[in-house]
Amino acid sequence: MKPTLDGIFADPKRKVITAHRGLSGRHPENTLSAFLAAIESGADIVEFDVRDTQDEVPVILHDDSLDRTTNGAGLLRESPWKVVRTLEASYWSGTHDAGRRLPAPAEPGVRIPSLEEVFETLGGRTCMNIQVYVSSEAILRRICDMVRQFDLYSSIFLMVQDFATAACVRGADREIQLCIGVDRDQPGRHFEAGARYLQPWRGILTPAFRDEVARLGLRTSVFFANTPEDMAAIWDMGFQGILTDCCDVAVQVRKERFKVGF
Repeated sequence: MKPTLDGIFADPKRKVITAHRGLSGRHPENTLSAFLAAIESGADIVEFDVRDTQDEVPVILHDDSLDRTTNGAGLLRESPWKVVRTLEASYWSGTHDAGRRLPAPAEPGVRIPSLEEVFETLGGRTCMNIQVYVSSEAILRRICDMVRQFDLYSSIFLMVQDFATAACVRGADREIQLCIGVDRDQPGRHFEAGARYLQPWRGILTPAFRDEVARLGLRTSVFFANTPEDMAAIWDMGFQGILTDCCDVAVQVRKERFKVGF
């Protein structure tokens, strides 16, 4: 059965695990290798970042620069897709906050995927949290068109950087579900803007915040938790979801501490 976000969040007791840039603690972040490993490990949602190349191809990369994770150099926006697609993309090892650049690729042959390739590979297999950093409204609208073309309305949401971009998405296609990256301590504003998802920073969590989010019906995934202790603490506070670079660890915590397989 095709996974859906409604299905994942339907049971408020479910501990929802989002694989931040895939299983990026063990595989090259934001690559098909990391995404498929996350699905295999039992993650509910795969998160990744979308930017665009010089010739306006939406691709999967967190940084605006190619320097950290690849054998390329310079800004992604200054490189065409025909070049970007040839780069080795496994020069970063470890979590996003504590990893390091390697002298050689960890998984030779792993490349930066295009958004189209990701939709073709992951569509129908998992849900997706898509962080959007594109350079123009035209490319944002193209991504909205791709969601429609691949019929992914029920299994993806777009995480956009501000309320103006959220309004642009709603103008392009009101069926696309939204999360907004600013003012994360103001859930009421997110609700009024039409967002259904919220990614609060771990440092702003309080019982009052939890209760307000629940009253508004927002679906939360806390950023971030990479240790068993942090994962358990967030779930113990009553927040349903976490983002983690170590989704394999989170799956074990969910099974062993909370006695559930999902």
